[in-house]
Amino acid sequence: MNTSLRKLVSGLYWFHSGTVLPSDTQLKVIFVSVAELPSHFEDAEKIAIFRKTKPGVYTDPEVMKTFFYYFAIAGANSLWYFFFYKQNVFIVAAVEPEKTEPPRSDETT
Repeated sequence: MNTSLRKLVSGLYWFHSGTVLPSDTQLKVIFVSVAELPSHFEDAEKIAIFRKTKPGVYTDPEVMKTFFYYFAIAGANSLWYFFFYKQNVFIVAAVEPEKTEPPRSDETT
């Protein structure tokens, strides 16, 4: 599942941003089942985040019966909602890893 989601995110990130997703991008995945969808999207904070996304390229009603997505891109970070059969959702946050500088050898404690 993670491999497939990484490929989806990488390809769509490139398609929408025109740049390659950095290879060290970390994916954080949440699966929301059909039973959890109503409560997930009734949560005010979660729906506020979702409303900041925009629909992907698939708008044909026949295609949307099986797959569609919403997304938001901010630099190297992005958020993806992948809907399968209008029932199950994978929410993927693609996050640039935090850059931590190693301690300098000339620093003393």
